[in-house]
Amino acid sequence: SPYLSPAKIIQRGKIPMKKITALLLCCLSLFLFTGCEGSTTSTEPKTETVENQELTLSMKDWDSTGLALTDIENTGTYTGEVVDGIPNGTGRFDTQNEEGTSWYYDGEFVNGVFQGQGTCVFNAEKEWNETGTYENGAFTPTLSELVATVPQFILNDFTLAETSATFISSHENLFPCETDEAIQEAISLTDDSIGYVQLAKNTAPYLETLFTQTSLTATQVFENNAYGHTYTTILANDRDFNYFIFYYIGSVEIYEGDTFNVRALPLAYSNFDNVSNGQTVVVAALGSIIEKTA
Repeated sequence: SPYLSPAKIIQRGKIPMKKITALLLCCLSLFLFTGCEGSTTSTEPKTETVENQELTLSMKDWDSTGLALTDIENTGTYTGEVVDGIPNGTGRFDTQNEEGTSWYYDGEFVNGVFQGQGTCVFNAEKEWNETGTYENGAFTPTLSELVATVPQFILNDFTLAETSATFISSHENLFPCETDEAIQEAISLTDDSIGYVQLAKNTAPYLETLFTQTSLTATQVFENNAYGHTYTTILANDRDFNYFIFYYIGSVEIYEGDTFNVRALPLAYSNFDNVSNGQTVVVAALGSIIEKTA
């Protein structure tokens, strides 16, 4: 008969039935494996480094009051690490403010916003910057980072020494003193022999020691808000017309013309541009205890 049954084909070809079954199962398994592999989509994030990538970042920043956060958008260029095209890791973002002044942020990013440690530089000539902790795009400084930042608004070439930053971070309860225990600790850390002449000569040996001044006259007093904090700036002179500038975290009942005593931590011997187009030399200090006397 011209027709051959499967059994006769197998007999003529000498292929055992068990081997045919195994071969069919192997082909079926290969087909299923290939089909599954081809339908699988990779979910691994893509990490890379980009240069001058144009993008718009949505984040938070302090509003005009200095006490509340508001939503903002900044368009600029980004160079640094990205994950799936979004800034993550370290990088630099260059942009401009509404007045057209260029500024940049250099530091850590998380999900497309400033997050972690970084620096915003706003004036290339003076190198005025906000260095420290960022959260969701906004500068949220620690106490020592705040003290490192606000004197730059007035003083020329001000830099907070690392020694001062460490001391402030270790004694935050002294700035200002708000309990009897804090007052006693401040007194124990005070050297009454330190005065203007010692600090004007060299502030470096005294950056971990408080000093006192009595019968100072407040020449100018400003209360400002920044980065969620209120702080007071007091420009004062002693009887010899040596000038001090004190930064006090919070509000204090001192006004222009008042006489007061102060216990403070020296920060720097610096200067600022005055209204006579000259410079006034000052000892800058962080106030711990300020008491009005007249």
